[in-house]
Amino acid sequence: MSFGELLLTALIALFVFGPERLPILARQLGTLVKRANGYKQQALSFLEETKLEQQLQENIKKANKADEQYKD
Repeated sequence: MSFGELLLTALIALFVFGPERLPILARQLGTLVKRANGYKQQALSFLEETKLEQQLQENIKKANKADEQYKD
């Protein structure tokens, strides 16, 4: 989004919501964005942890298989 588009959006929001409500809405929007980013980070962490657990299980299977071959 360019600066001109951002400025136009801000002016339209100012006219639609008025100068009294705009700071309140901006604060609420900021809180919402912060919360959404937190949820996104939790989801990414969960996916990364799941991926690492799968890799660990695969490595354990490979190690057990190699260990059985070595014993024979």
